[in-house]
Amino acid sequence: YGPLAVMWFDTPGKMTREHSLSLVNLVREHQPQCLINSRIGNGVGDYSSLGDMEIPAHNESGLWECVDTTNNSWSYAWYDKNWKSSRQIAQNVVSVVARGGTYMLNVGPRGDGTIPEVAQKNLLGAGKWIKENAATIYGAGESPWQNAFSWGDVTTQKGKLYLHVYEWPENGILYLPGLKNSVASAKVLNSEIEVKALKSGDWTILSIPRVKPQSMIPVIELTYNGKLALDSTLAFDGQTT
Repeated sequence: YGPLAVMWFDTPGKMTREHSLSLVNLVREHQPQCLINSRIGNGVGDYSSLGDMEIPAHNESGLWECVDTTNNSWSYAWYDKNWKSSRQIAQNVVSVVARGGTYMLNVGPRGDGTIPEVAQKNLLGAGKWIKENAATIYGAGESPWQNAFSWGDVTTQKGKLYLHVYEWPENGILYLPGLKNSVASAKVLNSEIEVKALKSGDWTILSIPRVKPQSMIPVIELTYNGKLALDSTLAFDGQTT
């Protein structure tokens, strides 16, 4: 096969540590640079694979991945029509990056290797959005608030916060708790829409359009001054009480 990046195990839970290590040693012998997931068992993997379709509520430490699928099945299932939409796939990608992880997506091809048409359509739709908002995904850091807000989630690049707004507020106001930095600029990404930012105590209040922009998941790019500083203990919710 040539160099392999990952050897992904999904092995029985009753394997002994010796059995797990024998498999690890076999991989190391033939693919010394290959990563091994935690489902090898007995704590001898290189990184953690969480439960199926699990996106944690709070940021996870260390290397970890979310394992998801395009519907509810892990191989081709002609009867499974519960397809994830383009928006749901893109949102899952954002949420995993915001929690500090990576996203592995199963596509369930048919026996001839073709991917079901609905899955193709939804994957291409998600890919189009990701391409248009690549800076918010590739090389982006986790949310400094350590968890999602009621309105969406946050990823970071140097000097920037990317606010992915899943639920666009009808009142035209978005709240960021505990951000100590002043805001240099804020705008809706991929548009000419400027966003006004005001400080009120421990809250940064963003004045946004009442009408949702024409994007599957609108993103507000916020540029801040200085080194990022915030009080994440105020991040119990994305709205005032």
